[in-house]
Amino acid sequence: MKVVLVRHGETEGNSKGLYEGKKEVSINENGRNQSKKLGNLLKDYKFSKVYCSPQKRCKETLDIIIETLDFKPESIEYKEKLKEIDFGLWEGLSYKEIEKVFPRQWEEFIKDYKEFSFPEGESFIDFYERATKILDFLDDGSYLILTHGGVIRAVLSKLLGSGIEGFYSIKPKQGAFSEINYYKDFIEIEYINKD
Repeated sequence: MKVVLVRHGETEGNSKGLYEGKKEVSINENGRNQSKKLGNLLKDYKFSKVYCSPQKRCKETLDIIIETLDFKPESIEYKEKLKEIDFGLWEGLSYKEIEKVFPRQWEEFIKDYKEFSFPEGESFIDFYERATKILDFLDDGSYLILTHGGVIRAVLSKLLGSGIEGFYSIKPKQGAFSEINYYKDFIEIEYINKD
């Protein structure tokens, strides 16, 4: 089985280092250019199924990629499980702003993110379990999964066997893809952050 994990193109918030989870935002001009480049990089792939986050930035990225690739509409499925984590009150803030406005919670997050719940948002463990459930939908075949940085981190850490502890070991770039060949007893990493 082949799994190609694509992170959506850059948004204005991404370019400014802001937390964007459930917030609905569009990709910016750079994100559109990244998406066109992704389409060219992926044009020779044949995917049996495409799973995409229903969030606007992912749909926009996919629409641009589709212009290059030959997808049938029935091969595309939008999955709620692929949405980015709900950062709650941290949505739209930078690291520095969060540290200033929520110093205690920021310290808790840095100390043990695995046990953390975002204020008025999602718990980290709930997000991890939700995001990695996409693997239950995969069997033999070739899959394109277009989603968010957090979801890609969760899926890769699960596939690599490091679990939630390895979540921050990989930093997916906007407008890039990672390719994994997944066999019954082992996985083979073809690319991480190809762009």
